[in-house]
Amino acid sequence: MQQPDVTGNLYRFLCSFGVLLIGASIAGPWLFSQSIAVLTVPTEELDRMTPTAREAILNRQKMIGETQSHLPIIALGIFVVGVLVLLVGIYHWWKRQKGSDQNEDREWASKRADYEKASDADIESKLEHEVSDDSPSFSTPSTSSPALPKPASSGPDRITRLKEDEARAFDLARQSFTLPFSVNQNVRVASRSTFRAIFDILLDPSDDSNYGQLGIDIKHVSNPGTLNLRVWDSMIRMAISSRDLKHGTVPREGRGRPPKAFTTSVLLFILEDESQFDRAKGRIRDLAAEANGALARPISVRLITRSEFLVMTPAEFRATVVEAWEKPL
Repeated sequence: MQQPDVTGNLYRFLCSFGVLLIGASIAGPWLFSQSIAVLTVPTEELDRMTPTAREAILNRQKMIGETQSHLPIIALGIFVVGVLVLLVGIYHWWKRQKGSDQNEDREWASKRADYEKASDADIESKLEHEVSDDSPSFSTPSTSSPALPKPASSGPDRITRLKEDEARAFDLARQSFTLPFSVNQNVRVASRSTFRAIFDILLDPSDDSNYGQLGIDIKHVSNPGTLNLRVWDSMIRMAISSRDLKHGTVPREGRGRPPKAFTTSVLLFILEDESQFDRAKGRIRDLAAEANGALARPISVRLITRSEFLVMTPAEFRATVVEAWEKPL
């Protein structure tokens, strides 16, 4: 059973008590000044009072006068004590929070998954499977739109083109993600599941880094009619294979603490027919949102055209990946 954070609560109490003392040192003199009406009692009224009442008022006036002369020193003392208590509380609270952040970072690092290079036979099988998934026979039937023509290029040509694009993506990743990352190609992640998909690219930070691991998979889309099944199928496969990847922070440029990662895997769909981009992007966004609602660990999905991908610079590739790493489509 987790023990209550008594020490942390004590520091929070000190901060609250310090703020209370500072407030009292400011509000106290003002409240005191509102309660000195007894000092303005005319002499004629005192003379008409009984001796007992007159003596009581004179004693009260004397007490208020003495208190008023010492009130600035008392208020200043309370203010100084309040500031000191507040500073002590904030300092120890900050130290404790810093230690908590470091423990959280070490916990992320301990969850870093191992991986191994996939065999050539497994890589070829993966490529053939992906090209097959992009064929018209894999698409879902539709009554609202005509059947899409079969891609003109043959299976071997499409496999070759997919190989080239995967190699280009790996080269872009290797140029854009430097230390503390190692960039690996065609690897299987050690997983609790018997099913282990192959990641085209795996970004793996060094052991002492707080950054997370990220698997990237490249998918060709020559037939948008296949997206309905392919998006769900690919996301489920990646969710199973990436659940043991380290879920750390994102290497976003700029100052400040790096944000926590939204995901540990990114699906990058490359669309060949640019005229279908808007329609395909909307479909992918809806399908990904549905799938992530059911997945324990979300998957980020991005869609770009092949012409855009072929002219993409390393900086643009990094920006695309980091954005997908940090937030959904």
